[in-house]
Amino acid sequence: GVVARASDKGYLKALDLRAGKQIWQSGTSRAVTGLGVSPKNGVLIASNKKGLEGWDAKSGQRKFQ
Repeated sequence: GVVARASDKGYLKALDLRAGKQIWQSGTSRAVTGLGVSPKNGVLIASNKKGLEGWDAKSGQRKFQ
């Protein structure tokens, strides 16, 4: 499965737990204080009090900002 990791320094990573490898990394436009995964839609969602950003969990392509 895919696990997400974020930081208050403005980055988001997707990790493959089975393989033990990083799948992708992306910069964010804000410090991340909340992180969620929508398995049904395959989207990672990062947030803070200023808004939300979303990425495709497999490819790392930005879905919305």
